[in-house]
Amino acid sequence: MARLFFLREDRIMHARFPATKSPFKEALRTLIGKRPPAFVRGYSARGYTDAELIKLQDWCATNARPAWATGLSMIEAAELIVAGAVENNNIHPEVK
Repeated sequence: MARLFFLREDRIMHARFPATKSPFKEALRTLIGKRPPAFVRGYSARGYTDAELIKLQDWCATNARPAWATGLSMIEAAELIVAGAVENNNIHPEVK
């Protein structure tokens, strides 16, 4: 007979997993299934040049599944994944 264990939410411990240099790049790769452009770095698209943002948005729109997903929606989804991981203490906050 299997035992079921239930933990109250306030007792759940979160472990910090070692993050790569670019959790944002990892999240994009997971969402889209292909390796993002080499310039992708950090925890979000903040700090990118206009040219980099346009290139990233085009890459996301071209490679995203489903085909109707926008490049911007993929970028925002990846940023939310990383922000959630930081908020939950799964990865360390970005060091600036």
